[in-house]
Amino acid sequence: MRKVLTAALALIYSSLLWAVNGLSISQSTIGNGLEGQSLNALAKDRQGRLWVGSDVGLSVISNGTVTNIREMVSEGGLVMLGNVKGIVCTESVLIACQDRILHYDTKSRFAETLKYNDIILKTKSFLLEDNVVTFYDSDMRSLFSYDMETMECRLLASFTGDDDYTT
Repeated sequence: MRKVLTAALALIYSSLLWAVNGLSISQSTIGNGLEGQSLNALAKDRQGRLWVGSDVGLSVISNGTVTNIREMVSEGGLVMLGNVKGIVCTESVLIACQDRILHYDTKSRFAETLKYNDIILKTKSFLLEDNVVTFYDSDMRSLFSYDMETMECRLLASFTGDDDYTT
């Protein structure tokens, strides 16, 4: 039953993306390539590939072929992706997974963990505007911006109390 619901959700997402972006996807489902029980995030990159975040990692759909990614090479070795909640695509890909945010260079196939003052950043979603991504880290109670081109992370605001914040 879960596979049927997940497949139905994938088709709904596909239809929505097609309607919004003019993207055409033939029925990619769990049965023919997508992994996971829940689809959490979608993004289309500049090459027209569809990036799908799920509870077990990433799937990339390109020209009808599905490539599943469960781990990436990072500065500390292999990083398990796990529960992917957010994806942003520009020339590279920003991925919000279970315990970190990864900046993935599609050319070198290397992922770098986003940090601020040596603290690993986390989020559940992103807002992209002009190659700058804005996100909220609930553990740090802080709002950040990240420039996808310069790879610079800036603290925008830190929320210290009920109605208090610093910039």
